[in-house]
Amino acid sequence: MSGNDCIDTIIVPSLRGGERTTWRDWVLLGVKMIKRDFMAPFVILVIWQKRHCARRRLLRLDDHLLRDVAMTRHEARRQARKPFWLP
Repeated sequence: MSGNDCIDTIIVPSLRGGERTTWRDWVLLGVKMIKRDFMAPFVILVIWQKRHCARRRLLRLDDHLLRDVAMTRHEARRQARKPFWLP
């Protein structure tokens, strides 16, 4: 059996531009995808929680600080009323 016929290599253009891809590469890619998919809901929850806290802090800013961030009191209230899941 020649080196080109080894079962541990597959040519996959989408992974490495046509280079030989080993089973180890497939496993590492799978682990990376599982890790990403597992962490996604937690990342979203952290983003939502930070967004909620930031919007509540806007309500506590005085007019001087609101001017520093180029917002009016009305804009701050409107932003704070937005649901946490909306950007």
